[in-house]
Amino acid sequence: MCGVRPEETSSSNFVTKELDGYLGENFVVTFHLERFRSIKTVKQQVRSSPFACQRGSAYLLHQILDQLVDLYMPMVEDFDDAINELEERIELLKGEIARAEQSAAEALGLGRGAPVTISSR
Repeated sequence: MCGVRPEETSSSNFVTKELDGYLGENFVVTFHLERFRSIKTVKQQVRSSPFACQRGSAYLLHQILDQLVDLYMPMVEDFDDAINELEERIELLKGEIARAEQSAAEALGLGRGAPVTISSR
């Protein structure tokens, strides 16, 4: 599994950290070299209420993964915003290209709507 490094991740650079987990019938083992907010949150839940432990090891692992995924959402929203911005820029460029082609056609006396191919040679 991978978690996000929010302090290093941006819409142009997605940085992750590794989380390994093992689920047993009565236990969950995680191994990670870096701290995970999702694990810290679940630890706090376990310490404050026995409910999480009573639900079993699968529930605990689910809680860790659920918290991990929730922490991805701000990054996903940033990526979504960046993609939307790129799409808007592409549409603007398409319009500029169409106007340039029309101007070239009119300058060459081809009239409105005549196809123009501009070669870079």
